[in-house]
Amino acid sequence: MLDGWERGPDRLSKSFKFNSFAEVIAFMVEASGKIEQMNHHPEWRNVYRWLHVELTTHSIGAITALDEELAAYLDELYATRQS
Repeated sequence: MLDGWERGPDRLSKSFKFNSFAEVIAFMVEASGKIEQMNHHPEWRNVYRWLHVELTTHSIGAITALDEELAAYLDELYATRQS
């Protein structure tokens, strides 16, 4: 079970709150390595200290194991930055 992720009919979504704009950008940069490795790219947008993420597998218009794997990775990365 993914903590805090909303499950829609075709996507997972979650908002992450950071202490600063710089922390959001650093998180996105760090996550980009894994995202490129997976070749599975999120839809995300940043508003000041918030990062809004949506995950879907566009080729089939549904949530797949790739979306769940990336969601779990983003949660783990976020947790390490909050410690």
